[in-house]
Amino acid sequence: MQDDGSAKSLNSSLEKHWEKIAVGAVLAVLVIYLGAKAFGEGQGATKVIDDARRKLESQRPMDNVAVPPPTSRSLAAPAPATAPVTPKKWTSSHLPPHIADFKIIRDVELSFLFPEIHLDSNSVEVDGAEVTWSLTVLTPEPGVKQTVPKPETFYFVIERRVKGKNWETIGTIKLKDMADPKTIREAKEFKGLRYKDGKTQPKTDYEYRITLGCNDPQYKNKQPTEMTTRIIGPVAVRTLGLFEFSRNFNNIQGDEPDAEPPKAAQVYIKIFKYDPEFGKVEWSGIHKVGEKIGWSLDPDTKTLTSKHKVSTPKRRGRAEVDFDTGAVIKEIKTDQVVLYEYKACAPTPDGCEGPKVRKDQYKVNRVVYIDEDKVEQTFEVPVGMGKRADYLCELHGGVAPHVETPEERAAARETQAQAALDDADRLWKSDKLAEKREAQKKYSSILEKYADTQALKPRKAEIEGRTKEKLK
Repeated sequence: MQDDGSAKSLNSSLEKHWEKIAVGAVLAVLVIYLGAKAFGEGQGATKVIDDARRKLESQRPMDNVAVPPPTSRSLAAPAPATAPVTPKKWTSSHLPPHIADFKIIRDVELSFLFPEIHLDSNSVEVDGAEVTWSLTVLTPEPGVKQTVPKPETFYFVIERRVKGKNWETIGTIKLKDMADPKTIREAKEFKGLRYKDGKTQPKTDYEYRITLGCNDPQYKNKQPTEMTTRIIGPVAVRTLGLFEFSRNFNNIQGDEPDAEPPKAAQVYIKIFKYDPEFGKVEWSGIHKVGEKIGWSLDPDTKTLTSKHKVSTPKRRGRAEVDFDTGAVIKEIKTDQVVLYEYKACAPTPDGCEGPKVRKDQYKVNRVVYIDEDKVEQTFEVPVGMGKRADYLCELHGGVAPHVETPEERAAARETQAQAALDDADRLWKSDKLAEKREAQKKYSSILEKYADTQALKPRKAEIEGRTKEKLK
């Protein structure tokens, strides 16, 4: 009975509030639907982001960068690389004297035809180093459109560096200041272009390079640096010391113990010095074994000194300059035998068996000295013919012997006849009787040897008369 009452009470409540219950149920279903839809779309957005990130990583791999695994809710930023970035050589702290984008230059130069530049030689003296080069103007090939800049627009940038160090610009020279202004426009080749570097340090290894520049307005508009890719170098040069004497040993004399009085070996040495104050100066004197090169006995004080009064190019008159080279004469020898080998062919009508090695000897006068660096040096000068060169036939790389033509023989005889006549004429004009008689002998010999030459024929009667003339 009680259950029946409860059921009736519930039914009456439902009947009374059925509209509110229906609205609540609809609202509950709507909330569940919206929540499920929102949750599903969130998962889809995360998937799209994950796919995009994986695609980006496959296109741009990052070495040595640890990337955290993706999550469905968020993306973690990749860890930054820890390796330091090395600055390039052309940063502001390492700026070279000339910066040129050679890719751009080459592209620009396709429409310009620049001359070729060639190294001729380099040399060193006590007052510096010199580099010599030449320039050859080119002509465009048929059908190729290229601009040939005028030679007066060319100039050269000279750079130098101590070996292993950085380049530095030491000079800029215009071609029109080095070539003949009258022919510069027509010339196709410029030789003997040179640059003398007088600001060097003694005994230093330098390298030089020369770059062709062009200030032609058309080229400058396309290449503001004005530099071309026509470059020579690096050219290696080692400068001399302050003193140079190794090529100037003269009048070498050996010991003469049997002479009265006995004579000690000696050599006459000419010394060049590049003095920072006085310029290039020179002094010469006789040196003996054991003596310091550059020293001599002062005639006034009777003491040894290395300071000598010499003419100076930078000042008028003479100045006292120190010629202490730091070198010492160790040995002076004459007629020293030197053994050597050379190759010689002995060709026959049937051919040649090949060059054979032959032994021979020659004599030299020798000076041995210790230089300023305490290193032993040797100077030798041959006595007589000296060392014989290899003699090779044509079959073994030699040059064919020259066969004199009849025309060459005739020209040689004319030259000899004229020289003999000039010598005889000189003696004939002398006031000395002995020399006139010597001239008569020469005239007689000329008439015998060169009677058929054009040099003698016009004067034959005159010469015959001189040979018969009685001299008093």
